[in-house]
Amino acid sequence: MILAMFRALAQELLALFGFLCFLFYILLPVLIFVLRSVAIDMPCEWRKWQLHRAQQHELRRLRRRIEILTRRKQAVGKLLKNIDYEGVLILIAIISC
Repeated sequence: MILAMFRALAQELLALFGFLCFLFYILLPVLIFVLRSVAIDMPCEWRKWQLHRAQQHELRRLRRRIEILTRRKQAVGKLLKNIDYEGVLILIAIISC
């Protein structure tokens, strides 16, 4: 009877020890990792993502602006090529007389 009680007590203590080992060596590190990810890494990654998104938006805006200015410059260049400079000089000579 006493031997069975000691055996049951030993099993209970062994089970408690196993549970504590499982808790401290497996569950707690996993919990710490998850909490650190949620509390520290996620906000930092969120800020990085927002910054990246803002930079991409600014880059698209600047590229569009460059395209517009390039097209405008090409249009002005075409206009300047099409000008009849001799006619302009004659017109200036007529006006200045």
